[in-house]
Amino acid sequence: MNVLASAYANRSLALADLGRLDESLDDATKAIELEPTDVNVLPRAYAVRALAQAALGRDAEAEADLAEAIELGLMETCDFGT
Repeated sequence: MNVLASAYANRSLALADLGRLDESLDDATKAIELEPTDVNVLPRAYAVRALAQAALGRDAEAEADLAEAIELGLMETCDFGT
């Protein structure tokens, strides 16, 4: 796993939580660019990017990113408290 890509994905989520959506979007995109094949980083990065896209009113982009996250195994790699 690319540690830097993972850090960008994690920071992207933190920035989204703070309402800093443009920065969150940038970090999620950077995580995807740094590690385009990592099944641990990609689902998370695409999911957070979808969240930021949706909050910014970019529904088509959000839907595409969420679909990509799910296809890459989001449901298998994330713990949803179950």
